Amino acid sequence: MMAMAEHLAREDKPFHLTYGGRTRASMAFCQRLDRLGDRVSFLAEDTQGRADLETIVRDLPDGGLVYVCGPLGLLQAVQAAAEAIHGADQDVVRFELFTTKGLEPRVGASLDADDYELVLARSGHTLRLAPEDNILEKALALGIDVENDCREGICGSCVTPILEGTVDHRDLVLTKKEQAAMAEMMICVSRPTCARLELDL
Repeated sequence: MMAMAEHLAREDKPFHLTYGGRTRASMAFCQRLDRLGDRVSFLAEDTQGRADLETIVRDLPDGGLVYVCGPLGLLQAVQAAAEAIHGADQDVVRFELFTTKGLEPRVGASLDADDYELVLARSGHTLRLAPEDNILEKALALGIDVENDCREGICGSCVTPILEGTVDHRDLVLTKKEQAAMAEMMICVSRPTCARLELDL
């Protein structure tokens, strides 16, 4: 976040950074961030309380986004604030996770069938798979080179274009609008909701 703020400042782009911590003494890099002037707000919880997340979201300019970094509870609180202001389909919050610990499993509407057809267009493979089979594992077993890392739907490495079909998105990378567009999927966790799924692999 600090690097992003400093980059925006160098580019003279509008931004505001709200930096919170339990105490001012526990907050690193304050002196460095002070150089950004009034574009940074420091909030020490022991003396100033917690940030008003709904106000932060409400005060966003048109097209503005909220990038958040912190513990899972903070990420969820910012998402809840955005949903309170913009509705359940809000698309203004961006964050990155490094673990799925503490998260409820994301399981949605899987295909109600014994199997489906998976077409990997570039490599020329057509497979019959059970709906819960892991597409990434199947592709790797075929010798297809697919970038991957977390295998939990949180890093975005295995994002794959969808050429045809629909899926149940179980990742935490794509925004709700991106998921609804059905243009790409994280093949490590997401699953088909159609009888035929064609991917650019």
